Amino acid sequence: MSGNEGIGVASGQLYYVIKDLKIPVDTQSEDELKKPLLNLIFGEGAIHVEKFNDKDYFCATMADGERVLGKQPIVHNGQQ
Repeated sequence: MSGNEGIGVASGQLYYVIKDLKIPVDTQSEDELKKPLLNLIFGEGAIHVEKFNDKDYFCATMADGERVLGKQPIVHNGQQ
């Protein structure tokens, strides 16, 4: 998904964010929590997975990103 169409977070980056937030009583794996967490943040059905440069990205429309963040997201086009 290009920056003109929407925004995304790399699956691996999301894994580490969730890992840092999980507490010992959480029984689901980081991978199992990715989609449910993003559905809670963006709304059910707003997230889809796309491949970009051989990596999975959890993506949303730019409008959904702006709605959730309260401002237009900064797009890096897969680069840091």
